[in-house]
Amino acid sequence: MAETRACADCQQQFLVNEHGWLVVPFFEMHSTTCERCGKPLHVEYTDDGLIHYHCSVHMSGVGPALFGYSEKYCPRCREERRKKNRQAYPPCPMCGTPTRVWDFLKRYQGYTLDSIRVCCKSCIPRFEALAEAEQLALLRQTMVKTYGETAVIYALQYDDHFPCQHIGRTKHYDRRMAEYKRNWHIEIKHHFILEELSFGPLAMEREARWILHALKHRWPIDNFELLKGIDRRGVQARLTEAVQSVEPLTAPFETVLPLITGGGFLNVADVGIAHWFFQRHTPSEIQWEPAGGNPLS
Repeated sequence: MAETRACADCQQQFLVNEHGWLVVPFFEMHSTTCERCGKPLHVEYTDDGLIHYHCSVHMSGVGPALFGYSEKYCPRCREERRKKNRQAYPPCPMCGTPTRVWDFLKRYQGYTLDSIRVCCKSCIPRFEALAEAEQLALLRQTMVKTYGETAVIYALQYDDHFPCQHIGRTKHYDRRMAEYKRNWHIEIKHHFILEELSFGPLAMEREARWILHALKHRWPIDNFELLKGIDRRGVQARLTEAVQSVEPLTAPFETVLPLITGGGFLNVADVGIAHWFFQRHTPSEIQWEPAGGNPLS
């Protein structure tokens, strides 16, 4: 007989899967129609306990026949709890509705929107009806909320071997350094700012450029050593070779973009839209100005 357990919130009994999670049929929690065209999905159940579904034009996916992710709460109650979590369900800037992070507008002017959440899918027609100036104002507002009005690129020094042994970005420098003091894999001897940015969303690009600059000049940074799930040495060697013929800090964006997006850098999906926005609304090209007190300048 299949194991069942009561949900801690609603007290109803639910099946329990091999992971100990309370589960319900997949389509009790997911739509059976395409989100874009509204047509019914084609669904296939396989012997390995999975569901394969697709729209003939717009989407496809795979999921477990029995859906759930909690040992304590049924999927419906867990979802209601997650809606109160503003990281999992941030409010839509246009309608204020708590929205799953993947249910926001994903493209604007041909650029990817990843962590920049302009509006939920339900508000896309309303957003598209706005004048361009209003769209751009909302875009800037959400970009700054995510990446900060300003930001800095910083360096960490662990010993006397070299001033810069780790490179990072943050919109809250003092807070980030306090976090490092509480929890970092090695004791930090010194820290300093490499570059100050007047537009926070540029931090993705500028951090990556500084890391590439460090690789070009053989600085002993540990950024790639800390990455998981990739061939760290292989990626670092490939990027080091690729930047020998360019200066990453000043090279055209089009030159460094393939290195950023394909080089193992984390959380840089918004780099294109941030650069486009800055260039469109700033009269001069990006100029690099090292921060005062930078021992590498």
